Amino acid sequence: MASLLTSPMQHPPDTSAVATAGGWRVVSDPTMGKCVEATATFHVGQVVFKETPLVSASWHDYRCTCCSQLHAVDQCPVAPQFFSKKTIASLTDIEEELSNLFAIQELDKARTFLMAVLKASRSKSVLARLLSMTTANLDMCRATVDIISQSKSMSVILPSSTLVSLEQCAIILSVLNTNAHMLEEGGSALFPEAGAMFEHSCNPNCVFNTFNKELWVVVTRPIAPGERMSIDYINGFYEPKDVRREALKEVYAFDCGCQLCTNGIDKARAFHCPQCHVGPVCPRTTTTVSTTGATQEDDTFGCLQCGAVMNASQVNVCLQVEEAFGNSNPPTTAAEIDALLQQGVFHVTHHLVWVSMLHMGERMAGNPMRCRDGTAMQMWLRVLASAKYVLPDLHPELVVLEDKLGQILVCAGDIAQASSTFKRAYDMSCVLTGNVASNGNVLLKKLWEDTPQDVNQLKFFYNDGGQQQIEDLKVEGKMDEAAALEAQRDRAVSNTAMDVDEEDDL
Repeated sequence: MASLLTSPMQHPPDTSAVATAGGWRVVSDPTMGKCVEATATFHVGQVVFKETPLVSASWHDYRCTCCSQLHAVDQCPVAPQFFSKKTIASLTDIEEELSNLFAIQELDKARTFLMAVLKASRSKSVLARLLSMTTANLDMCRATVDIISQSKSMSVILPSSTLVSLEQCAIILSVLNTNAHMLEEGGSALFPEAGAMFEHSCNPNCVFNTFNKELWVVVTRPIAPGERMSIDYINGFYEPKDVRREALKEVYAFDCGCQLCTNGIDKARAFHCPQCHVGPVCPRTTTTVSTTGATQEDDTFGCLQCGAVMNASQVNVCLQVEEAFGNSNPPTTAAEIDALLQQGVFHVTHHLVWVSMLHMGERMAGNPMRCRDGTAMQMWLRVLASAKYVLPDLHPELVVLEDKLGQILVCAGDIAQASSTFKRAYDMSCVLTGNVASNGNVLLKKLWEDTPQDVNQLKFFYNDGGQQQIEDLKVEGKMDEAAALEAQRDRAVSNTAMDVDEEDDL
């Protein structure tokens, strides 16, 4: 099979260390397997790697299974290359049945499974590549494939057992569930090279993006020669160490040994400092290796402001309160948040407090009255301040949070401040995406340069620009109506006022 890489580098053969012309090389680690190591200096915003998918599919039911274009599968000129006429005629019903199965559940997952199994049945190298990838929850996938094989309607999508066995089909489904990435335009895709080579870190130096069915990896902090390149597999940006590790174990079947987990500060678990009453007390993990090779991890709870270390009794109180809070109903008002913090146990940046503020802020942001009276903005500023304290200076979640703040400011009528906020989100997003003209960047640029003046215009921006309605019109052959709506979207102006309910989401 030809390489799927679209970067200037050639796909490295399966050897222990192969230099490339792209400033990095693939090395074999006895614990991690294949890893990417820099051979040159990389700067923030550089695109390191690009890849086209092995399989991809849209989650929009009005797009074709085989090519993702704007037509039904029975109108697709390439569909007969993949399926028989009888299967094509019933493919929509088959996809719906597959989407109802527990290990699939989504239309795009059903479609990627269809195409992956089909490609595997036609190419031994594709089959071998799929079978070599990481799997998790395989038993659930086996049960799902067993249901498919026994279904008169769905079993037609499974190839002959001499080409791909039922066990191999289950592995393929597990591979997709474990490794597929969401596409920006809506859907999912499998990028086997990035998933196989870039190792996980809870504090990564790279981030991955998708646009036009292509995945690319961008540097988020300077990388020196000899340093490993890493991405965050689970986006556990505001989860404590134990939660991140549990998720990685469940989904990817490995114990995380990244620097942050083994010798780092768990800033998401922040308690009130009893000494200075200002700084957060966070567990700092230290890992030691004995002469026998056994590893031991110890956590010391120290203040990041004054350096004071909690004693065992103080730590025990914090852990008990943390456990009780995690098992109780979260706060629902700002006053309840403040009362919780006044107890002197949690720091405002603690992940449980942050999640409570985030959910509260999202509810307020969906209520125009809360936006107009300023309470939504006040809560969201608290959410953003805590996130900026815990997260690195450059992070995709900060783009999302700044974007939401801009929306709240528009609803509050502060258009000038909203424009500045969208500009911050746009600038950061451009760096994180290597300055590609992605849909998200285009939208943020328009929001900054031509900021909506009210909630009606704002809704038009975020309602996918009316994209589904536009594409429905095109399917129906109503090209003039579709063109008119596209022009309206480009102007980002809604000519007909909408009735705004006090509880409407933005």
